[in-house]
Amino acid sequence: MSLALLVSFVLATASYYLVENPIRYAKPLQRSHLRSYLIGFAITFGALGVATVGYAIGDAAERANPELVEARENVDSETEESMRELEDRLISTAPDGYSVFLVGDSHGAQWRSAFEAATDGSSIEFVEATKNACPAIGVITASTRGVPTTEACKQFRIDTLTLIKETKPDIVVLAQAEGYLGRIRAADGAEVSQDAQLKAWEAAYSQWIADVRPHTGAIGFIIDNPRFPSDPNECLISTDDPSECAVPRADVLIATEPLQESSERARSGLDEDEFVTFSTTDVICDEDFCSVFADGLPIYRDFNHLSSEWTLTQVPRLEEFLSSLVQLTR
Repeated sequence: MSLALLVSFVLATASYYLVENPIRYAKPLQRSHLRSYLIGFAITFGALGVATVGYAIGDAAERANPELVEARENVDSETEESMRELEDRLISTAPDGYSVFLVGDSHGAQWRSAFEAATDGSSIEFVEATKNACPAIGVITASTRGVPTTEACKQFRIDTLTLIKETKPDIVVLAQAEGYLGRIRAADGAEVSQDAQLKAWEAAYSQWIADVRPHTGAIGFIIDNPRFPSDPNECLISTDDPSECAVPRADVLIATEPLQESSERARSGLDEDEFVTFSTTDVICDEDFCSVFADGLPIYRDFNHLSSEWTLTQVPRLEEFLSSLVQLTR
């Protein structure tokens, strides 16, 4: 903080002596007030012009890339159906069909369109309950503004677990962000060490499995997608070569790997015939870099959410994922 103040003071002083005073005391301007006003207006409107042109260029770039606009605007948001409506759908599954209940946060919601496409016309009844910034496991997290897990989130977790226990879906799928490290809190909302955060995540994950496993035929886990340091679409707008926007794999996975390792340890308590995992990491990333554009589409809608359009390209893989889960229930 003190360094920032010092730098600000030095820059302000330099600006005063090197920019403001030379203009203020320039003889041509002192001799003519009109000239001073004209130059002032020119500087002001010139700056506005530059800003307007910059905005127009950016807007034009987005219009020239309708896929980017669609990726950003077409968002699968959290579930709007009531728990009663979800319950009715789960218990109305055909006798020869299979019920699939997906739970999670916004990283679960981003898969809604793809799951609906993968199950359309099949014997699978797909039902989803997601809530933004609310991982399904019972871990206390802080929002990006530092606000601890809300009562609404806690109630959502209770309701989804109750629904699972009462309706006993054939398959439960857990899909949630695994980039909460640094925002996991103690039960009283206090900050804790990274090691304590990892242990809290693993414990909550293990408890969720213990609560759910007796009430379903199989559990599917969607491993969280890679998380970019910044919105890759900003890069795509500024270049004709999407490969220039690729980011080193290590830089992209650093935000999710620690909690993913904790999640994996929690899953190790399950037998191999009890669960199936689904991951996009090796689809998006090769050994060295992670891409942001594939199949003519932006992969992401922001720095950490996948675009609905791209998830639809993964429908064949989702169908295999669901088929494997169905096999485990027989």
